[in-house]
Amino acid sequence: MIVLAEGDLRLEIPEGKSVREFDNSQHGLSHCMSAVDWIVDLGDRVWFIEVKDPDDPQARAYSNTEQFLQSFFNDELTQKLVKKFRDSFLYEWACERIGSPVDYFVIVASRSLEDAQLTFFTDNLKSKLPVNTPGSWTRPIAEHCVVFNIGTWNRHFTEYRLYRASESGE
Repeated sequence: MIVLAEGDLRLEIPEGKSVREFDNSQHGLSHCMSAVDWIVDLGDRVWFIEVKDPDDPQARAYSNTEQFLQSFFNDELTQKLVKKFRDSFLYEWACERIGSPVDYFVIVASRSLEDAQLTFFTDNLKSKLPVNTPGSWTRPIAEHCVVFNIGTWNRHFTEYRLYRASESGE
């Protein structure tokens, strides 16, 4: 099992998949570009995964979870997430590493998020990205875009367990 780490969060990926911790000093993007946290190549599709963890006191960019969620509602965070996807996609495309459909997944590890909020955040993010673009395009930019919390991720992706290290005894 391959384990990706972002702060207190861990994501288990089965062996045989190509994974990269992308948002680090080695990503290669220009100084004016933003990177998603992880890129997972499953062979038949590529996942861009961005992690936000407002419940982790060690990595808190906001003074509280409510302030973090408000940044979603007022589009401040959504705009940053759009930029991370576009910049990462452009870089991976320019490096000729994208040959499969791309899914953009955002994990917001907050216990206070309800399903209706996840749906709202997903719809809002999708409205600002070229997801399943119809028309004359020969290749889609993104096929899926979904915002998850830990529980919804684990219900949707049973083979790819997401958990908190602090709660698992690590």
